[in-house]
Amino acid sequence: MRILSPVLGPLTTTGLRLFIAGLFLVVFFLFKKHKLEWRRFWKQYLFIGVVNSAIPFSLLSFAALHQSASVSAIINSLAPIWAALFSVILLKERLTAGKIGGLVLGIAGVAVISVFGKHTETAVSLPGAAACVLAAVCYGFGGTWIKKYGSSIPPKSIAAGSQLASGVLFLPYMIAAPPAAAIRADIVLYVLVFSLMCSAFAYLIYYRILSSAGPTRALAVTYVVPVFGFLWARIFLKESITWPMIAGGAVIFAGIFLISKRKRMPGTRLPGRS
Repeated sequence: MRILSPVLGPLTTTGLRLFIAGLFLVVFFLFKKHKLEWRRFWKQYLFIGVVNSAIPFSLLSFAALHQSASVSAIINSLAPIWAALFSVILLKERLTAGKIGGLVLGIAGVAVISVFGKHTETAVSLPGAAACVLAAVCYGFGGTWIKKYGSSIPPKSIAAGSQLASGVLFLPYMIAAPPAAAIRADIVLYVLVFSLMCSAFAYLIYYRILSSAGPTRALAVTYVVPVFGFLWARIFLKESITWPMIAGGAVIFAGIFLISKRKRMPGTRLPGRS
């Protein structure tokens, strides 16, 4: 996103990502003779695609214009905290002290990065940070909604149908507002890799885990997003890793730990104890 958004714009970056990923999966499943049942599930595909892909992808692509990829990756790791809170509302899970504490720590972590990192080369912008937080909210809500209302739809159908349905929505914009400059060959390659690896294949895995493990634990993948965010940003963008980023990320991870740890059942023994 940090490479593509300045060239293509946030909406075109999102639209191409969704449309290419969705079209690839639909064609693939057509050859595999897997029916997506569009007449039955098209409304669910469209809703899931908008909430869990189109809106957060657009927000993160917008954030990529204003702050480093590393910072966006850290703030995006708030997703499982929001999933835990929406699970209380939609799935009637208990609102525990750990979940409340996790939310507080998550917000505190973003504050640490924003306040103490503002004078560094990887400074946070308020619009960019807000966009990343809203994207995490969408992921948390979308995952919980799918667990409650989309459990009857095969996960691979959701991956294909939701991305193509939401990608089609961007076609009028992409036709009406094409990029002003000529697109280089490397940008085309980045778009294809981005669409297939980060959307098509990644969402096939994610929706399968979501159907079995639930939204909070499925979104626990964001534990490692900042680690790889630091790595790729350092290799491809030459971004620095600052102490405010590390400290803020550690506070966010502490919040995620609070909301995702399992409560030990009475009478069970911990390993190594008698």
